[in-house]
Amino acid sequence: SEAMTGDGADYKGVQSYTRDGRLCARWDVQTKVPRYNSEDYPNSNLILNYCRNPYNDTDLNKAATIWCITSDAETVWGECLPVGVIQPECDGGYAVKSKT
Repeated sequence: SEAMTGDGADYKGVQSYTRDGRLCARWDVQTKVPRYNSEDYPNSNLILNYCRNPYNDTDLNKAATIWCITSDAETVWGECLPVGVIQPECDGGYAVKSKT
């Protein structure tokens, strides 16, 4: 489901791209931020390369929305929008990386 409330801790959708179009890395093989894994965040559903908002109640840093570690060598992480959520219109237009 693409349903999301609040900070997205309950998000179980299939978004796998950041807001700016970067492909998310698989949680189980990414090495940029190794502490984000299904063992340390067992209730966050860190599967495949889907955007999530993993945190534990004791974490000092908590994101405001869903995000992912990117597969882009230059960008560690990025925020995501659930599939089907349209970004606000941009005065300068949109950059499209591919037709899919």
